[in-house]
Amino acid sequence: MWTEQWSLGGSPLSEAYEFLSYLDLGPEFGKAGSDAAGELRLVDCPSMCSSYRAAETDDLLSISLLQHRLNELGENTLVNTAEIHKSRWEK
Repeated sequence: MWTEQWSLGGSPLSEAYEFLSYLDLGPEFGKAGSDAAGELRLVDCPSMCSSYRAAETDDLLSISLLQHRLNELGENTLVNTAEIHKSRWEK
């Protein structure tokens, strides 16, 4: 029970999900035409019995664009990638 509550509302992943889900980050990926760049997925319990809630992306460009949009919106938020190992982004 505690793990599920933490996963849905207290973990850094779920806090990022909650924070970003209420912001106007722009059009959904793939809906802005061919000039769209970056992708951010807000994942909310994607399968039965799942308590996974997070904001996900697959590239550093998307993180950079997210930081830029947060700055445009006047949000006092730093997207910190310092603890992500560089192998996460290498293909």
